[in-house]
Formats: sequence, structure tokens, C-alpha cells
Amino acid sequence: MKPATCLLSLSTALLLSTAAGAQDQSIQGSFSRSIGDSNARAYVGADGAASLSRDSYLQNGIQEHAFDMHVETHAAAGAQVFGVTAEAFRFDAEASMADDSGSASGTQGSASRLLRVGGSTYYAAGEFDLTWQSPRYSSRVLNANRNFYLALGVTLNVRATADVTAELDVTLNANPFEHQVRLTATPHVTLRGAASASFNAYLLRAGIWASLNLLDMTLETPVVADLEDGLSGDVIVATQPVSVSMVAYLDRGTVSCARRVWGVCYWWRTGWSRVITLPLVSWSSSPFQQTIPLF
Repeated sequence: MKPATCLLSLSTALLLSTAAGAQDQSIQGSFSRSIGDSNARAYVGADGAASLSRDSYLQNGIQEHAFDMHVETHAAAGAQVFGVTAEAFRFDAEASMADDSGSASGTQGSASRLLRVGGSTYYAAGEFDLTWQSPRYSSRVLNANRNFYLALGVTLNVRATADVTAELDVTLNANPFEHQVRLTATPHVTLRGAASASFNAYLLRAGIWASLNLLDMTLETPVVADLEDGLSGDVIVATQPVSVSMVAYLDRGTVSCARRVWGVCYWWRTGWSRVITLPLVSWSSSPFQQTIPLF
């Protein structure tokens, strides 16, 4: 198994326009990476964005000011083993704050977050001055077991499993006095799996077994919208080495006399005895770390 080329994409955008006292700004950035090949691979992606809108206008001869700021961050990871794709982790968080000195409604704000691990959703509505740390969630995201019956009593068995653990820290500070919204999310995700394929011909069994350390990643996405200082943010990605090991093996069936009929012994397979083990692949990637600024 050869590792596929890692895919890295960064998309950035900056918008600044001024018309009739209004000023709008936005920044965004994204990251994506795929590790492995068509038989076993992990993929991960993350992005962050922020926007800030300011306006000045005359109302009853008085100069009024209004602003609307929004920050958001997203992350997702998954696995594909033997063509079966499974979502391992997904996280979405966003926060916004708005104020208009010419309105009686005052400062308004909202926040939300969504966390999915192994297909299960954990959700809690956000609020101002919020710090939230999730428990560690563990789940089996992939469990494939297929038998193919071939000629002459030969059976092909294909198995694949993938287990994910994830934990998450979220810090949200939406401060109406400082006119700032700051959102920092730090998810940590590990994804490990195993895959095997074996031929079974009654008293002989041959196959390949693979151990897959598909993903061990920490993301950090600090995104800030500030009325005075503008917008800033990063997507910080750090991954530990990813490893794949694969061995081939040959087993011999063990038999015993199941019963005797008129002195004739009917033999029955009772188990397997390992004859040979042959290492095929032992591969490990280098650690990876990158900071992607939002522009």
C-alpha cells in the first residue's frame, strides 16, 4: 500500500467596500488533507470565517452608528476502508453580535454549536461568555464484514473496522462592552482501524491483515471580529504520525474425530494453527503542523 499524495488547499478572500457611510469586511480560509490510498484513507477538513459590517447614518439630526459582526468555524473528518466511507467527526460553531445606537433594541447576540461523533449528534445552544469542554466520545464508525463464496468450497472474507475518539474545547466571548466576538474551537480526533481479507478452503486459510492508524489530529481555529481592530483568525492544524502495517499469513486447520460410525471416524475442523507470517508493508508518515491565516 502506497500513501497517496497529501492534498492541501487554501482559499482566502477579502472584501472591503465603502458606500454611503457603510463599510463591510469579510475573511475566510480553509484546509483539507487526505492520507492513504483507495483501500484505506483518512480525510480531514477545516475552515473559518468572519464578517464585520459598520454603518453611520443621520437620524433626527443625530449621527447614529450600527454594526453587525459574525464569526464561524467548521471541521470534519472521516475514513474510507475498502470503498466504504464513514463520517467520524463533524463540528460547527458560530456566533454573532449586532448593535444600532438608533434603535431601542440594544445589543443583540446569538451563538450555536453542533458536534457529531460517529454519526451521533451532541448539540447545546450557546450563550455569551461561554466556555465548554466536551467529554471524550468514542464510537465505531465503520464495521464491514463481507463473505464471497467461490468455487470448490473456497470462501473470501473481507473485514474492515474503524473506531473514532473525539473531544472538543470551545471558548466563546461575545463582549458588547468591548464590541468584540471571539470564537476558539480546539477539537482533537483519533481514528484507528483494521482490515483483513482471507481465503478459506476448509483446511487451509491464507490472508492479509492490516492495522491502520488513520488519524491523530488537533485543530485550533481562533476567529475574532473586533469593531476597532477589524477581523483576524487562523486555522492551526497539527497531526501525529499516521501508520499502516500489513502482514500476510497462512493457517492450517486442526482436526479431530467428531464421531465414529461403524468404526469409521468422521473428521471435523476444530481450529487454526498459524504456519507462516510474512510482513508486507510497514509505513509511517511524518508529523505535520501548519498555521493557515484567514485573509
